[in-house]
Amino acid sequence: MIANALVHRSYLEPESVQIALFSDRLEVTSPGGLMRGVTPEKMKEGFSKIRNRALANAFAYMNLIEKWGSGFPRIFRNCRDYGLKEPEIVDFDGDLRVNLYRTTDQTTDQTGTNMPVKLNKKEKIILSYLKKKPDGTQHEIAKATSLSLSTIKYYMKKLQEKGCLQRMGTHRKGYWVVRFN
Repeated sequence: MIANALVHRSYLEPESVQIALFSDRLEVTSPGGLMRGVTPEKMKEGFSKIRNRALANAFAYMNLIEKWGSGFPRIFRNCRDYGLKEPEIVDFDGDLRVNLYRTTDQTTDQTGTNMPVKLNKKEKIILSYLKKKPDGTQHEIAKATSLSLSTIKYYMKKLQEKGCLQRMGTHRKGYWVVRFN
């Protein structure tokens, strides 16, 4: 999204691309607004007009962007895949702002904990245990939750892959950090 903002911004405007991070969203504001014939609805479908062709070619060469018109459809698809609210495209006062939201009601569990990734019941049980006892071992988790050791190992690996769980320190003297992307 930031690469898109840099490639598609108007360099005739003296302002900079602005990036603002809030507790519930990321806002990226690009000077110059939309080019003639481009609408937010068309952008969602992959319609694109290159404002800075040389810059777009350089970004493509460095693999910072793929092909023209693929950025927004991919952003919308990824948000949908992660259960996040649809990004908001706002064209105002000659600038273009895109808001990416962190979480939706679909990814909030019964305790109100925000989880931007979808978790099943077993994953939630494991994370809940590790929040209370970060130095817990897989054997302790299995005993406390009545899940098998192989199930614990499987889901802890999945949770690490999702970025929800991270091991700090060594296997013997370490602890678990529960993260929610």
